[in-house]
Amino acid sequence: TAQTAAAMHINNNNISSSNKTSHSRNHSEEQESTPHRRYRRSGIAGNELSRMERIHIRHHRRTRQTLYEKIEKYLDKLEIPHSHHCILRALCETGQKSNERAPGTFVGELMRAVFTIPEALDEDIMENRIHYRDKRYDAANAFQGSCAEEYALCRQSLWKSQFVQ
Repeated sequence: TAQTAAAMHINNNNISSSNKTSHSRNHSEEQESTPHRRYRRSGIAGNELSRMERIHIRHHRRTRQTLYEKIEKYLDKLEIPHSHHCILRALCETGQKSNERAPGTFVGELMRAVFTIPEALDEDIMENRIHYRDKRYDAANAFQGSCAEEYALCRQSLWKSQFVQ
């Protein structure tokens, strides 16, 4: 009957709302008991990463290496000398821009996305599983000095190119 159906609906709503309350209470208790995760330049640090997150970071780093090699070949075709140093300089300058909060131009934000590389996993560093080019990319991205002086063979910053500004 209609009254029985209405009673069942009200009863289900009451059970559902009590489950939601209990779920949110459990969730907030879980958050309080979970230690705060540390963040590094590129995301969550070390041991707290799941297997999928580690796979994702390794894939991201491999695809970035491939992308940087393609950009380097493109710069070579444009007859830009020392294109590898220009990639390293772009990584260096992007690493130093990582704390900037104000958005740049659209192309500038694309540059920031392309030249931001996730940090190597601690286990990969310990087991020496990092390609030599990745080590150079990491060093450039973490460099804190003058990028123009460190990568002086690159005459002009990719960040100062006409199409970025």
